[in-house]
Amino acid sequence: ALFGAMADAPDRWARGFLTEPETYGFWLANDGSTLNYLDGLSLPDARQARSAFLLPAAPPPGGFVEVLLLNPGQAQARVTVECIGSGKTSGVHQLLLPGRGRAALDPGALFPGFGETDYLRVQADRPIIGCELFGDTQKLAVLDGLPLPAAPEKLFCPHVAVGNLGVDYRTEVTLVNPGEAATSATLSLYSDAGAFQGSAPPVALPARSKALLDIGSLFGLTQPATGYVTVETTGAGAVTGTVTFGETGPGRFLACLPLLEEGATDFLLGHLANGLLGETAFFTGLAILNPSAADQLIELTAFDQAGLPLASTMTNVAAGARDVFLIDQKLPGLISIFGGYLRLSNRAENPGPVMVFALFGDQPLNFLSAVTAQPLRME
Repeated sequence: ALFGAMADAPDRWARGFLTEPETYGFWLANDGSTLNYLDGLSLPDARQARSAFLLPAAPPPGGFVEVLLLNPGQAQARVTVECIGSGKTSGVHQLLLPGRGRAALDPGALFPGFGETDYLRVQADRPIIGCELFGDTQKLAVLDGLPLPAAPEKLFCPHVAVGNLGVDYRTEVTLVNPGEAATSATLSLYSDAGAFQGSAPPVALPARSKALLDIGSLFGLTQPATGYVTVETTGAGAVTGTVTFGETGPGRFLACLPLLEEGATDFLLGHLANGLLGETAFFTGLAILNPSAADQLIELTAFDQAGLPLASTMTNVAAGARDVFLIDQKLPGLISIFGGYLRLSNRAENPGPVMVFALFGDQPLNFLSAVTAQPLRME
């Protein structure tokens, strides 16, 4: 609606130039006519462009993957897309991305046989921005390009949902070892309250490999469960990864988020949808993970689209635990808000980093969109 018919041109993309240093946003995508699918990403700024990144997603059965590459600079970029599977390069595609240029790639067409055990490594002679969309005609997930891991770090998956929780859910963790040396990783499961539920046997990750891990099967979960997972590298190599949530079977819900290395003390959630819009009821939910050994006191403040504060409250997140809630459970007055935003600030005496995932959805569960809250850069 904003750009008119030219917005549908395949080589078009939108960019904005900001005059204030603290401006944030994210984008959502669907088919424009139904609520069959909806997912999105934070809007990147030019400083987040990279010369190398990983795209680990593969098409679901009967689905698709599309890779989007953007060149935010004025000079042409030479880009190499490498398809890697079982530790070996199975194909290479090179392209020139003009200044301010955009490319949409179909990995299945570029690399015959591209499947769930493969991942893409993108390298360019100038920093670019990349993401991938994957799903089918009913569901869509969007994932930003993952930076190459520099050193072994403890990774966190702040949300896990397995089993029948109103809808039958599954959670899958993808781990990628892009290095030239083999390593392994140990996954540990914790309850919402932070109680240790057990560790799975170490997962072997040969050089330049990818592992797909179903959390329910990995931990032998026979009852519905929620919580979080940690990933610790037990070798010298560095790994990165994602978590994908979805319905068991075909389903309508699919969302993919990066595993997190570190948290922050100040966040924005750039959109709120809570209440009845037309005949459809929407909700916004949050999961706040406190990985530290001390309780953290988080202030939640909701604002309308004009930036005026609507309501505020405090919530305590116990050490090693999660606080999971719908917006109106913490701020009961927010029963009809669309388009505002939420700020989360740690007000503990000695604030430590927390991690925040958010969900948007409609009550019929035609879609659920998972996003990572945006840490604020106080520059």
